[in-house]
Amino acid sequence: MCATTQRCAESRRAFLCCSQVPPTPLTPSLPSLALPPQVFKFCRKKCHSAFQKKRNPRKVKWTKASRKSAGKDLKVDASFEFEKRRNRPVRYDRDLMAATITTMKRVKEIQMARESRFHEQRFKGVKTSERARQKAEVAAHLDLVRPASARLRAAERNAQEKARLAEGAGGGGMKEER
Repeated sequence: MCATTQRCAESRRAFLCCSQVPPTPLTPSLPSLALPPQVFKFCRKKCHSAFQKKRNPRKVKWTKASRKSAGKDLKVDASFEFEKRRNRPVRYDRDLMAATITTMKRVKEIQMARESRFHEQRFKGVKTSERARQKAEVAAHLDLVRPASARLRAAERNAQEKARLAEGAGGGGMKEER
């Protein structure tokens, strides 16, 4: 089992795809026969059926494990440690709860900022190469891009030039000036 699925099994996330599992009794779960006893939770039928077919989460394109192994999502970040489930009983304290909730909001902001920076870094070179490719394509097919009126004017000029050349070659006389 990979580290991603290990982390997903610890928290309230789907076993295969690592998406959030809604806290309802209707969520399908499977008791494990492996030691130690473990209950696998699934977010939807798609996830459950992929698990039953013994699919590898790193090879199934829509899972978080696949995206992380392909380098499309953040793999290592210190803010992921906050998501881990801690099974320590803590006595209820109102101030501690308030501080925890504000901390959770702040951690979420930090995660989103880091993720956006990661995606900007990933797509930095893509934009420039895409623009260069588009410019080359436009230069190659400029006749398709030019407006119809410009094409008509160019065709008229070509016709006039041909007429002048034919008149100049056939008549042998003076050329007409513009």
